[in-house]
Amino acid sequence: MNFEEYLSSLQNKTVAVIGIGVSNKPLVELLLSRGIAVTACDRKSREVLGSLADDLESQGARLRLGDGYLADLTEDLAAEQKARVTYDNILRLSDDPDVNDAIKFLREREIIHFQRFGEAADLLRRKLHQKNIYAVNPAIDL
Repeated sequence: MNFEEYLSSLQNKTVAVIGIGVSNKPLVELLLSRGIAVTACDRKSREVLGSLADDLESQGARLRLGDGYLADLTEDLAAEQKARVTYDNILRLSDDPDVNDAIKFLREREIIHFQRFGEAADLLRRKLHQKNIYAVNPAIDL
């Protein structure tokens, strides 16, 4: 997959960019220029980011700033657990084998999502302590 194909694969998806300082601004702008929805996350407040935050927002980026900038990851984990509990409750009430098979499949999917979201959140938190995190290197496969 080359870079253009990768960008095309992001259409109709939301991309989160963690850290929106000087090094990630071009990445956010590139994604937005290709019509890709971007949620830009940073520990810094709007006041600290100043005109950079206003500029990215005016281009269409959704901003998650300040201490709770990673809250969505935790909310995604909670949503997967709530869905699993719902499926557990349906299985307790249902005696239809066909319905139960479908619900078991959906329940397993929620468990896998929970595990993968948790792994991603853990990896992200560890990587945030490293310097210069790049989600995409535009110099590759241009």
